Amino acid sequence: MLPSSDTCLRAGADCRGSILISLLLVMCLTVLTFSSMIVGSVEWSLANNSLNQAQALALAESGVEHAMLAITQADADLDSLLAGTDGNRDTGDDGLIIGAAAVSVGSRGGSYTAVIVDNDDGDNDTSTDSDGRYHLLATGEFKGVRQTVRVVLEVGAGGAWTPPYGILANNDVTIDAGVQLIGPLSSVFSNEDVEVNNYRLDGGVWSADDVDIRSSDPEIQGSVLDGEQIDDYELAHGEHPPTGIRRVDPTECAPYADYTLSSDGTIHRSDGTLEFDASGGDPWGHWRYVGGGDWLLDGPTSIDAGAFFVEGSVKVAGSGGTAGAPIELSLFTEGSVEFAGDFYLSARYGGLLAVTGGDVAVNGVSEYRGSLVVHEQLRMQGTSTLRGVVVVEDAADDFDLLDRRSEGTHITGITTIWPDPDTELPIWGGGGSLRAIEWREEQ
Repeated sequence: MLPSSDTCLRAGADCRGSILISLLLVMCLTVLTFSSMIVGSVEWSLANNSLNQAQALALAESGVEHAMLAITQADADLDSLLAGTDGNRDTGDDGLIIGAAAVSVGSRGGSYTAVIVDNDDGDNDTSTDSDGRYHLLATGEFKGVRQTVRVVLEVGAGGAWTPPYGILANNDVTIDAGVQLIGPLSSVFSNEDVEVNNYRLDGGVWSADDVDIRSSDPEIQGSVLDGEQIDDYELAHGEHPPTGIRRVDPTECAPYADYTLSSDGTIHRSDGTLEFDASGGDPWGHWRYVGGGDWLLDGPTSIDAGAFFVEGSVKVAGSGGTAGAPIELSLFTEGSVEFAGDFYLSARYGGLLAVTGGDVAVNGVSEYRGSLVVHEQLRMQGTSTLRGVVVVEDAADDFDLLDRRSEGTHITGITTIWPDPDTELPIWGGGGSLRAIEWREEQ
């Protein structure tokens, strides 16, 4: 029997309905696919933009670091930077710290620029400062995205440098038996080798080259190491990236001295007036001029206290001070400093016991409160305690107090060093007495 016409019509309708449903399903799937692709593309774009913003911000921060280094090298003369290299106001180079061109970083198109401007200090003159505040603007750019960091700088606000280690040296560091470095900052870093023989060191020891622990029982971070642990420690702590040490220049501390001891034997106050003429051999308190630009402080007492800039070398001898009443003394010397006696000394200025253009040698049974910042070499021996940090530049040997090859940085005897983790030294603080008082990100 042949199908009726109604049956054929119903079959055709069912076919057309199935095709329509299929088409609708395909359209829905297509819409969902494209929607997912669009959402994924938007999410990828947002993520990529966030990454580019982070890269641009990192470049801006690099620009801040570069600019601060340039400011330091310019001796923090920010007024001259406002006027630019041509020294003229309202010209194209005003405030350009690191040059007119953007500094390129890497091969992916990153760059940064930096400029310094005068803040609104009420004098209607953006080329001359009147309140000691400036704004540093560093802009990083990465793949068309820009980020700016604004740093507010203040002059004369007591800028300071915080040492990252208890002992920081460019040269070989040798720590012999009996030495203790105690506390959270009692770490050692050398840009060359570190050799250790029987010691306690709470904070650890790192080196750009080799770490050589020669004792069978050193105490590191409060734990006594056996031979296998020593081997592992040496492998883990050697060959670190070098840590830069800026040139040690005691003349930077000269403005903070109470007195200048001149190379001709005269002594001047901070205002330049003559205080005393010791060139004929007469003592000034317990200070005595020994000739050749050098001075002796023999048996210091409270009358000899002060911060002194010395155009030569100094030897501090004899004994002086007590645990309860240490003598306040800071020595900024173009030459070397030798402590050879039994003292209780405390830094007079800025936590600085000595900043030298030459060497430092410490001998005797003494207690010192203050830090040693040394242009050439350092040796500590005897039974002494130093409550401060040590920085040794290891420059070429121009003074014969210590031999650069044989001494380097050498700490021996029953020496104890207690570095204060809150130490802030008024040197290298981003241009002397220049500090950042505000840091903010801007679009």
